[in-house]
Amino acid sequence: MPFLQTGDVLYHSRKTLPSGLEKIKGGLIHQGRDHPHTIEGAFALWKKGEALFIEAVEPCALKHPEHKTVMLPPGIYEKGVVQEYDHLLEESRAVID
Repeated sequence: MPFLQTGDVLYHSRKTLPSGLEKIKGGLIHQGRDHPHTIEGAFALWKKGEALFIEAVEPCALKHPEHKTVMLPPGIYEKGVVQEYDHLLEESRAVID
């Protein structure tokens, strides 16, 4: 599985966690414009700079108030955000859900 998606947030599968991570508390993965993207279950959240990593010990529920709950299989994931490209401005930007 290369990745999962809930709304504008992507979860890219990784083999290992990088070094130098800081463990963070809670289940907030991403704050959208008007709603949170959260995770529930047995997991650990790690960050390094702007990067966020999820270590799911067992299947975890990815919650988003406007979309169906998605089950994240056990494993290691890096959070990403969907990008869109503006051909007139010749730039990409994060999609805001």
